[in-house]
Amino acid sequence: MDIKKICPGCMQEVDNRDSVEVCPHCDYQLKQIKSASHQMQPFTILAGKYLVGKVIGEGGFGISYIGLDLNLELVVAIKEFYPNGFVTRESNVTTMVSMYAGKNEADVSKWREGFINEARNLAKFSNLNGIVEVRDFFNENGTAYIVMEYIEGITLKQYLKQNGGKISVSKTFEMMEPVIRALSKVHDAGIIHRDISPDNIMITKYGGMKLLDFGAAREFAGNAEKSLSIMLKPGYAPEEQYRSRGKQGPWSDVYALTATIYKCITGVTPVESMERMREDTLKSPRELGVSISDAQNTAVMQGMAVYAENRIQNMDVLHAVLYSDESAVKVEPPKTPLETGLPSADIGDTGRIDTKLPYVDSANKKTILIGAAAVCGILLIAVCAALISKRPDHDAKADVRPEATSAVSNVSGEANGGQEADQRTAGTEDTDDSINSLIAEGRYEDAVDQIVASGLGEAEGADLLQRAIDELYSQCVNETSSLADAGDFDTATSIVDARTQYFLDVADRTGYVRTTYEYELAEQRYKIGRAYVEYQFGLAGECAVNEDESGMLEALYRASHAEYISGDDNIDRKKERYYTDLVLVHLNNMNAVGSSYPDIMSYINENLKNTGNNCMLIELWFYYDDLYHQEIGVPRIHETSVRRLGAGYILPESSTRELMYSEITDLTDYEKYIALFEIYARHGRTFSDSVVNAYFQQFGWYEGNVARESFDENVLNDAERKNVDAILSFMGIRGF
Repeated sequence: MDIKKICPGCMQEVDNRDSVEVCPHCDYQLKQIKSASHQMQPFTILAGKYLVGKVIGEGGFGISYIGLDLNLELVVAIKEFYPNGFVTRESNVTTMVSMYAGKNEADVSKWREGFINEARNLAKFSNLNGIVEVRDFFNENGTAYIVMEYIEGITLKQYLKQNGGKISVSKTFEMMEPVIRALSKVHDAGIIHRDISPDNIMITKYGGMKLLDFGAAREFAGNAEKSLSIMLKPGYAPEEQYRSRGKQGPWSDVYALTATIYKCITGVTPVESMERMREDTLKSPRELGVSISDAQNTAVMQGMAVYAENRIQNMDVLHAVLYSDESAVKVEPPKTPLETGLPSADIGDTGRIDTKLPYVDSANKKTILIGAAAVCGILLIAVCAALISKRPDHDAKADVRPEATSAVSNVSGEANGGQEADQRTAGTEDTDDSINSLIAEGRYEDAVDQIVASGLGEAEGADLLQRAIDELYSQCVNETSSLADAGDFDTATSIVDARTQYFLDVADRTGYVRTTYEYELAEQRYKIGRAYVEYQFGLAGECAVNEDESGMLEALYRASHAEYISGDDNIDRKKERYYTDLVLVHLNNMNAVGSSYPDIMSYINENLKNTGNNCMLIELWFYYDDLYHQEIGVPRIHETSVRRLGAGYILPESSTRELMYSEITDLTDYEKYIALFEIYARHGRTFSDSVVNAYFQQFGWYEGNVARESFDENVLNDAERKNVDAILSFMGIRGF
């Protein structure tokens, strides 16, 4: 294979590549082969055998490229560890990645190890049909790389968007089966994925599904008590992932996968699990009008049961229910802990399926029956012991005492028993008074310690103990809320975690605590975590206004790696918004000092991509370009007649697909100018150029009801964004 013929867009050979403008296979612009300065340039070679192509994805943690294995001549995907805001590179000079000054290298090393751990996790399952295959991983250029199979396709999230928001039940289950089977094998190896959602499932060009991104995967076998770091996708994350001590296992992935199935067949994102803990208003697929069998409908809902003990526990059972004949596999609704007859903690510890389910195997049934018999035996012994302990002393002694002395002994026994009872009552009252005093003084932990030390039984101590715990809970919420308001999120989280552990320990020691507030404190922890995320976003905004780019990027990076970051937060879009603010502030400063028009336009060019091609900045570029051409006495763009197609559009499909090279190059400069703003006009935006406003107002489809300052760039879809970028490139605005 001749590297000189390779197109970096698709890794296929193109004859006479240097003389061809556009790749005939993928429409990649071969005359403009380049990447951003922090990205590896096309045709870089890694590990002596991997040819790097164009960038196919970038996030806060890494950059993905299409690549080519030169030995095997196979197209691959190359994922590069690149924590944005902490490292830098000038790829026109070197491929090496270097740390920003003042950044913590130990943190970056820890993250890099986690990145490599993702490769190790994935490599264990490379032979499974439903999981992306890892082919290699290595360290180079001061960073790390994972080489994976290249999947031609789109994410399930994109697929849903392209197909009206949902998929038929039969097609969903057909596409999901390899993923369910693959996850069963993953769980057998003691690993849970912990981040399943439509974002992390790829739809291949052949219509199959592949599970991606094992960066959050963790081992769980033999480690049930260990606190796992929290990975969240609201709507898809189960409640135990919101709790630092929440026990995670295969049942956690069952929740996320069935939530993904629910999204596919209903088109509705499930209610967040923490909200469902307060009040579960989630409607079943059947209630939303989906045509689905009773067994499958119930199985989806049981897979999404709020509490783990009521949930389908593993992928094998889920598969059996979803893919077996309905008449052979009957599914009952989830049972609450009270209905199962066992405490929820016991059920959670066993990690088994709800005992009321008909598909529990015979071995489990036998175990349950034996356990039930044992419990009954223990209860019988306890009852007998209680009765014996309450039997009067004289009854026990009457059998061995002479009949002549029985009456005297009886009187004596009653007298002594009465005195002892009075003493016990007096002692209890004294203890109660002492504990009540401690509670009144706000010494709640001392009150708890005294209750535990005094040996008070449930009848005497439960109410006092619960009062102290109630007060401690209120105190914890008030204190941690104040700390969060003051920006001390670490301390607030530590206090919540410590208080949660304390309550659980007290419950273990006494056995009669009614409310440990575990879920309420988990919710408080979540609120603190979300407040931290919002704080970082606010800090990023402040840095942008102060033109502190490094501080802005660091704040965004911290937000993106916070415990309770949500996919809805969309770090990339927020970064574009803050970059826009930063650029606008800098432009004002450039105006104030009288910078030249070419310098201002050059600055906009250099930063336009960072802002996501913000329309306001594009308008400013044209504004300064007009001023510049007036200054030199040369007209910028000659107004020409415009070719109109359906409904008066210049490019009718610019909002639905990526445009072909020829569709743009065939336009005049003036048509490109109007076609560019046509993309924004579809969303009702108004423009600073009165000529542009007047042009669109002649069409019935143009509403013109969104002011420039109020326009949300996020309404543009991926195709529209790429088409804006392409038109700008053809107009020569990029790289002025």
